[in-house]
Amino acid sequence: MPNRNLGDTFAEGIAPTAGKPNLYNATGWVVYFDADTLPAAESYEVWHGAARGPGGIFLVYIDTKFFDVGENGLINRYEPTQPMFLRKGQIPSFHWSINTGTAPKVWLYFREPEVGRI
Repeated sequence: MPNRNLGDTFAEGIAPTAGKPNLYNATGWVVYFDADTLPAAESYEVWHGAARGPGGIFLVYIDTKFFDVGENGLINRYEPTQPMFLRKGQIPSFHWSINTGTAPKVWLYFREPEVGRI
C-alpha cells in the first residue's frame, strides 16, 4: 500500500534568537518550522525537501538532536537516505554555517510512514 501524501510546507531563515538558536554557528542563519505548519498526524516522515540559501553548509536537527548534513547550502535537494521520521511535536530545523547573503529557504514534503516504521 503506498504512503499517503500529507502535504508540504515552507520556512524562511531568520537570525538566531534565544528561543531559536543556531546549533552549528551562533550567528549563522537558521530555519525552524512552526508546529502549526507540520502535519497533524501522530507520526509522519519527511521524504523529500529542497533548500536554497546563501552558501556554506547546513546541519539538520530534530529538536536539539543532530540528524543530517547538507554539504551545499547554496542549492540542495534534501533527500535523506532514510526518511526523517517525526512524531507530533518534534520540530525539524536547518542551521547554516554562514550569516551573509539572503535568508535561506527550505521546503519539506511529508507522507505517512509505512506500517511498523515508526
